[in-house]
Amino acid sequence: MFRDNQPPGSQASKEEDKVKEFRAVLNDNTSLFIAEKRNMIHIIIKKELTDYNMDIIASEAPVKNFLAAGEFLPYEYIVADKTILEKEIFPFSDAIKKIFGSIYDLKLNSIRLCVGSEEDYLTIDESDLKEVEVNPTLNGLKEFMQVNKKSIFGFTIRHYDSKKGNLVFCECELNRPIFDVQSVKISVLANLSQRGLYMQQHYTGFGMHLYYILRISKFSDPIINFFNELKIPIEMIYLKRKSSIQNWCSIECELDEKNLKNYLQSQYTSLINPDIEQIVSIVRENKFNFEVARMMADILNRMKQDRVEVENGPFSLEQEDIAAAAKLVVNYFGFNEKNLSLPPNLDFNSIKKSIEELDRYIH
Repeated sequence: MFRDNQPPGSQASKEEDKVKEFRAVLNDNTSLFIAEKRNMIHIIIKKELTDYNMDIIASEAPVKNFLAAGEFLPYEYIVADKTILEKEIFPFSDAIKKIFGSIYDLKLNSIRLCVGSEEDYLTIDESDLKEVEVNPTLNGLKEFMQVNKKSIFGFTIRHYDSKKGNLVFCECELNRPIFDVQSVKISVLANLSQRGLYMQQHYTGFGMHLYYILRISKFSDPIINFFNELKIPIEMIYLKRKSSIQNWCSIECELDEKNLKNYLQSQYTSLINPDIEQIVSIVRENKFNFEVARMMADILNRMKQDRVEVENGPFSLEQEDIAAAAKLVVNYFGFNEKNLSLPPNLDFNSIKKSIEELDRYIH
């Protein structure tokens, strides 16, 4: 189940380059995708926008797309409800200001607003807003819409990316609001490849999605607070995932002693084969569960790391060290150490000394 430790070299470098990724579904409308590689974490939050109204009409693409100038049009044109901006995008910007600082505002890269009524309207985009000196940010867009709330009834496709099949409605970005956040992006789009799914499930021609895309170096307190502000319990997501993996490891390691040895060796790299063999021997003799074995290895690994710094060289732990760890962990879990089965002929003064050394690692 687990690989043995690899010697330093190209294989170790390949392991570091691997991307660890997972997906979490939070509710009917919201999902989360996380990819971790070295010191960079990519987070994609997707929100379904099927609860909002959208109108679909035929576009001028049959003629427009064969003209020499300008962008390609999609063959169907979509007008999305402006409440998407008011309820989904502007609150995101407010959360950034609240957690990271009021000076930060997302740059408005692209949007196309519909001005007029459903039967009689025209479109303006971000370049038109700049011409009338509207601040090219989300906050500037918010203020413009508040002033013109009676005349703006929706927004529509700004770009058609024919290679990716994306109909892009809105794009915003912010770089380096705080040290641990490299970038924050917002994108509202519909994808042509997913049309069949939405026709089957929702009886609509398109599925519109809102994406929040973040690149961070680590989950620092401000970032966790930011996710909480978005009502995304990121700490609980990681806890549930870790618990699920741990439960699976526990079952596999308790079923097969070889799995336990490989797991301990892969997780606690300061322990060498003789150390692992002694730990597993005590675990086997006392029929300990996975959690006891894992905690024994953890405190012994940390003790050995500190000793190596002092003694400057590899060495095996003594039987007394392993026995001391077993006594400490048994007491930690509330069991009676009188029933503990240990190897014969141990030096109990050495065990006592090891217990005093190990005690600081268990708290």
